[in-house]
Amino acid sequence: MFRSEGKKGAEAKEQTKLKRKQGSADERLNRLLDPKVRKMGIDVQFLEAQKAEKAYQRELDAARDQYFDDQRLKDDEYAVFLENKRQQQRAQIEKDVQNYRNSQQKKEYQREWDLNDPNSLKNDEIGRVHDFHGEDLGFGERKSAQARQLTSWLKQQEKEKMENYAADRAKDLLWQEQQEMNNFLAEDMENDRQRLRAEKLRALKEFNMEQARAKRMRELVDREREDNERQWEIYNQMNSDLLNEKHDNSRSSTDPNRYQPSGFKGMSQEERDRIKAIQEDQIRQKKLADQRRKEQEEAEALQMIENDRTAMMLQRQQDRLRAQISKNLAETHKQQMEEQKYNKKVLDEIYAPKITEDFFSQFQNSDR
Repeated sequence: MFRSEGKKGAEAKEQTKLKRKQGSADERLNRLLDPKVRKMGIDVQFLEAQKAEKAYQRELDAARDQYFDDQRLKDDEYAVFLENKRQQQRAQIEKDVQNYRNSQQKKEYQREWDLNDPNSLKNDEIGRVHDFHGEDLGFGERKSAQARQLTSWLKQQEKEKMENYAADRAKDLLWQEQQEMNNFLAEDMENDRQRLRAEKLRALKEFNMEQARAKRMRELVDREREDNERQWEIYNQMNSDLLNEKHDNSRSSTDPNRYQPSGFKGMSQEERDRIKAIQEDQIRQKKLADQRRKEQEEAEALQMIENDRTAMMLQRQQDRLRAQISKNLAETHKQQMEEQKYNKKVLDEIYAPKITEDFFSQFQNSDR
């Protein structure tokens, strides 16, 4: 609640500040529009009042900043207090758990301790005649102790349960209070945001309306200017040489046989006839050139045929001559072979390696 009242007070100060600025702006505008004040000089009294107003405004800003700084410090201290309280509660819970473990969860309190006790034999009473193996002598005492222990545990659990419930309830109440405070602050901030947004939208709407009015005025002025320009353009076109079909004005000033592209309206009948005659002459010359080219191609084709025929005859003649040469060469080789065979036969007859009686008669003809 204190934050909400402080924020509302700050908003009231802001509104007062805005109104004061608006009033100062209006007074300045009136002074500027007043020719007497504008020409005679500056209002010293107003300047002093303006200085005092600025000093007062600076004091208000400093007080507002100090208020928000104090409020932030208080919030930080409260947050530190909550954090310390939470840590203390957590430490106390851990301490209680450890104490419970140390006091109520000892090894001696386990159900199987009589079987796992390492000193069971030392503590056992020996020498009694009536003791038998497996006899439970402390059954009644142990049963009553277990009942008392169970009752103590139940009471302790119930107490711890109530304490945990009270602690959880306190935490829930604290959290709920914090949530309510956060919701209130969020709602307040949302209202401020909606208000600022509405003011911005209103200012934007006014600005857009002013821009739309200025745009309509500009479009109106541009439309009037364009209409005037179109009218002047139509007037100039209607009175120009281009639409009045003046061929003399379209000729070039440097060459009478050339025309200006911007003012050319077409050729005269004589010029069209002359161009047509030139085109017909070109067509005739092209036909003659085509005829000559065709005759030349036919003559070249006949010459190629004749050349092919002559080449074929020469090739046949060369083939016949080559065949005759091959035949003569074969006959020469045949004759040489026959002569070689005859010479070999004669030589074989002359130099034949025959053994006669003269060969054997030369042996055993001397003592040596």
